Amino acid sequence: MKRKIALLLSVIMTVSGLSTNAFAAGSNTLQQASSTAKVIINDTVTVGDIRDLCSKCPESYNLNMDVFKSYSDSNTLTVANAFKLLNDLCNKLPEAKGYNLYSRPDYDMSKLEIYTKDYGNLYKAGLLPQMVTSSMSTVVSMNSQMLNDFFTNLHRYYGQDLKNDYYATENKSYLDSIVLDEDDDKYEKSVVSDIQTKNENNYDKILDDIVKGTYAEGTKERQIQDFYKSLIDVDARNARGAEPIKKYLDGIDKANNLNELLSYLKENCNIYNYPLIGFAYDVDLNDSTKSTIYISPCVEESIADMYKYATTTDVNQKIMEYYVDYFTDAGEDEATAKKDAKNYDIIARQVAQAMTRDSNNSFDDYMDGKDVKQVKLSEVQKYYKTLNIADLCKSFGFNVTDTNCCTISFEATKAWGSYLDNSRIDQLKALAKFNIINIYSEALDYNVYYGKNKIVSKDEMKDDVKNIVEHYMGAYLDQIYCEKYLPKGAKDDVTSIAKEVIAQYKNRINKLEWLSDASKKEAIKKLDNMIITVGNPDWSNIFVDFKLPTLENGGNSFVYFEKIYSQLSASEAEKMKKPHTRVYWETGSVTSCNAEYIRRTNSINIYTGILQEPIYSPLYSREKKLGSIGYIIAHEISHAFDASGADYDENGNNKPWWNDKEKETFDDKCDGVVKLYDGKPLLTDLYTSGRKTENENVADISAMRCVIDIMNTIENADYKSFFNSFASSFAGGATRKYLEYLISEDEHANYGVRVNTVLSNFQEFYDTYGISENDAMYVKPENRITIW
Repeated sequence: MKRKIALLLSVIMTVSGLSTNAFAAGSNTLQQASSTAKVIINDTVTVGDIRDLCSKCPESYNLNMDVFKSYSDSNTLTVANAFKLLNDLCNKLPEAKGYNLYSRPDYDMSKLEIYTKDYGNLYKAGLLPQMVTSSMSTVVSMNSQMLNDFFTNLHRYYGQDLKNDYYATENKSYLDSIVLDEDDDKYEKSVVSDIQTKNENNYDKILDDIVKGTYAEGTKERQIQDFYKSLIDVDARNARGAEPIKKYLDGIDKANNLNELLSYLKENCNIYNYPLIGFAYDVDLNDSTKSTIYISPCVEESIADMYKYATTTDVNQKIMEYYVDYFTDAGEDEATAKKDAKNYDIIARQVAQAMTRDSNNSFDDYMDGKDVKQVKLSEVQKYYKTLNIADLCKSFGFNVTDTNCCTISFEATKAWGSYLDNSRIDQLKALAKFNIINIYSEALDYNVYYGKNKIVSKDEMKDDVKNIVEHYMGAYLDQIYCEKYLPKGAKDDVTSIAKEVIAQYKNRINKLEWLSDASKKEAIKKLDNMIITVGNPDWSNIFVDFKLPTLENGGNSFVYFEKIYSQLSASEAEKMKKPHTRVYWETGSVTSCNAEYIRRTNSINIYTGILQEPIYSPLYSREKKLGSIGYIIAHEISHAFDASGADYDENGNNKPWWNDKEKETFDDKCDGVVKLYDGKPLLTDLYTSGRKTENENVADISAMRCVIDIMNTIENADYKSFFNSFASSFAGGATRKYLEYLISEDEHANYGVRVNTVLSNFQEFYDTYGISENDAMYVKPENRITIW
C-alpha cells in the first residue's frame, strides 16, 4: 500500500473513531483479549493436601511451614482462606523481576487495600488470582484444580527445579534479564525475537554499507546504490514534480472512448503498471505442477476495505477531499481534480461492494484459495465484452490459451468486466489516472507521495526509502545477505538433518497400525517428493537483472521505476518458458528467524535467518542441533500430516488421501492432545486453549517423538544437551497485555506451556532427569500422547 493511501486510511479511521489496525492483516497490536475460560472441578481440598504439595517443593522456596500449626490437616478451606494460608506460606518470595515482573496480572487497584492486607506476598509476585477478592471466594471451597494451578505458577516464578518446571529453570537467567517497555513497543523478548532483531539490523547495515561504498557500473551493489540515492534526493524529485507521469495522464485524457483508452494502455503499459486490470503469472492453486494467469480488479483492497467505514457524511467528505488532493498533487487543476475525484469515487465504491476478499486473510488462507476461483479463461472472457484478455496477455508476453485462469475476488472480477463499458469512460479514465499516480508515487515528488499537508522527519523518510529499496531490490539484498550470514557448510548440514528427519517419519509411518497400506503409501510419497530449501532458493528462479543506468548516465527515480516495472514484467513472462518449480519463496524472507512447511507446494523453507546462534551453528554437537533446528524442521514437516496437511498430495494439490476411519482415529488422538493442553496455566489467571492450539501441539509432540527416535540411535547420546537445546530455543517472555493477545490469537502454546507439556510426554525425558510421580513435570503414562 502506498504511503499516501495509508495516510488516507489513517484519517478515515480517526473520523470513524476506529483504529487503523482494523486494516492490518496479521497485526500484532496489543489488543485486550480475554483469558481462556477455565472449567472449575467440583471437588474440595484439605489443609493436608496443601501441606503435601508444599512438602514436595525444594527447600530453596523457604516456605513457612509453621503456619500449618494453626490448622488441622482435615480442614477444608474457602478460596479466600486457602489463599490467605498460601500467602502466609510464601512469606519469603524473591522480588519479581524480568518475565515475572512484566507478566503480573492487571490487578483492580480499587481492591489494593484487600490485596496488601491479606495477600500482600502473592499480590507483589503476581501469584494471586483476581477471583480471590470476589464475594464468591468466601463461600466457594478451594478445589484441586485451583491448588495445582497455583503451584504450577509458583514453580514457574521460582524457576529453581527442573523436575517441577523444566522451562523456567533452564531459562531462568534469560527470563530474569528480560526488560520490556510497552510504551516503546518493547512488549516481547525471546531468543527468536533477539535473532530476528539482529537479522534485520544486519540486513539494514548491508544497505547502509552499499550506499557508502564504491562499485563498478552494472553490479548489483551499484544498482542498489543508485536506486537509493535517487529516492533519498528529495530536491531532485521535487524539481521534477509530477511531470514524469504527465505522459501517461495526458495519454489517458486524450482517449475519447473505451477503445482508444484500451489501445493506449495496451501500447504503453505492462503487467506491473497496467491500471485497469491486475495481472500476474504464478503457481496454479489447483495444480501446483503448473503455473497460470491471475486476474483481479484494479482497486486496492485497502481502498475497498475503507469503504466499509464510509457510512457518515464526515467520512465521505474526507474521502473526497483526499481524492481531490491526490489529483491536484499530480498536477491537475482544481476543476479537473474534482471531476476525476468524483468519477473515481463512483467506480471504486461499486467495485468495493463486489470484492469479497477479507484483508485480514493469512498467507495460508490465500494459498488455500479462499479468495481465489479457478475457471477457464473463456469463462472470464464472457464477462469482458469490450476487452480481449488473451490478446492483452499476449501483448505482455504471456502466450495464454483457454487454460485455467485464477481470479482473485471472483465476483468483483466478473463485475469489473461489466464496468469496462463506453458509458463509463470518464470513470475508467479517472481510475486509470488514479492508479498510475499510485503506481509511480514512490518515484515522484514529496507532495505526491506524502501529501502536501504531511510533515515527515528525515529519519522517517530514510526509513521509507529503505523499505522501498528493500521491496524492489530485495532479491539483490537477499543474495548479499545470504553470502554474508548463511554459515559455511550450513546448507549441506541442515539438508542432511532434514533428510534424517524425513527418514525417521517414514519409519514411524510404516509402523502405524491405524493407517492403511494405501494411506501409508500416499504419506511416504509426500515425504519422498517434499522439497527442502535451506538458507536461500535457487536465485535463478527469482533473480531479475534490472540493468539500471547510472545516475550519471540518465538515471533518476522515475527512470528506475520504469525500468524495474518493465524488467519485472518481462521476468513474469519469462516464467512461461522455464520448467515450473514448486518452490515458493517470498523476497525478504531470508532474514526470517523461521522455518515453514507450505502445504500447497509440499515444500519446507528453512531460512538463513533461523540458522543463527543460539538456535544453530555448524559447530554445535549433533544432540544440540537435533534439539533446536532438528526439532523445528520435524515440527514443520509434521504439518504435512496434520488435519489440514492430510488433504494435500505429494505435489501440494487438494487431494485428501485418508479414509473416514483413519480420519476418525486421528481426530480421537487429537482430542487427547486437546485435553492434555486445555486449561494449562501460562500465568496466574491466563490459561491455554487446547482446541485453539491443537494443530501446533500435535506438530510439537510429533516432532519431539521423531527427533528423540533419532537421538536413540546415537551411542552415548547427551540427552541433557538435547533437551536443554530445545527449551532454550523457545526462551522468552512478554508483557501481560501481549500475553493476553497471544492466548487469544496465537495457534501455538506459549513459552513454558509449550516446552513443558511436550517434554512431559516422553519417557526419555523422565529417565534423563529422574522425574517421578512426586514431581510437577510428571504425567501419568496413560495420559501421554503419541500421534505418529
